[in-house]
Formats: sequence, C-alpha cells, structure tokens
Amino acid sequence: MQLRTDFVLSQAITVAATAIVDTVYRGWPMFEGVPSDLLLTISSFLSAYGDERGMAEDAWEAWRQLESRVVFTLIRAPSSVCRTCVPVVSGQRTEITVSVPLPREIYDYLPPELKLRKHIAVSCTYFNIGVCSADVLNIHAD
Repeated sequence: MQLRTDFVLSQAITVAATAIVDTVYRGWPMFEGVPSDLLLTISSFLSAYGDERGMAEDAWEAWRQLESRVVFTLIRAPSSVCRTCVPVVSGQRTEITVSVPLPREIYDYLPPELKLRKHIAVSCTYFNIGVCSADVLNIHAD
C-alpha cells in the first residue's frame, strides 16, 4: 500500500509543480499585497465500476496527501545556463518540501513578497464525473 501511495503522490506533486510554474509565468495572484496560496482544480471522468473506482480512490488520496504533507518553495536557478529546471525534493515522508528552481530572468522579476515567502501551500478541489460506458454507448438489450 505504501508503494501505491508514494506513486500517486509523486504524480500529484508533478502536477502541482507544473501548475506553480505556469502560475509564475502568468503572474502570481496578489491580494492586498500578499501572494496567495494556489488552488488546484482537478477533474476526472472515472466511473464507479471495477478498476476505475480504485483509480478515483487513488486520485482522492493523492490530492489529500498533497495538501497535508507537501509545501513548495520558489528558488533561483543555480546557473544562468539552466534552461530545464528540475524540482528538488527534501524532507521526511510526512513533511515534504519541493523547491522549484526558476530561470534567473524569471525569478529576479518576481514580486519581493513572493520571493520572501517561505512556503507555498497547494489546496486541491477534485471533481469526478462518473461515466457509465453502457449509457454513453447507448447499449440496450432488445
């Protein structure tokens, strides 16, 4: 079970890190001069049948674990040559910090309030729209 949890959490961390970088490039939302945390909205189309039910349960667990165990920090890339910045994961299983390096030209133009912030928390909303393949394909016994 631990391996399964670690696997889905790693996928959730990847999605969240990508969303953070995307938000930085679009312009981080500031409210009254304070940078906000990130609200990550996830949608899926898994049914409640068979293996898909397990996938939905795994996804829910991954997003819950992401909220409770993981924080992100923005750091300046160690080199001006670095064009593909790979996040660095540190901490213990129960408290994970993901440092997301940004290219220097991007990091240097961040608002000072965002640079000084120690951690960015990610809150998740997970929507699952169950789909029944028999209904979608309109399969009926005549």
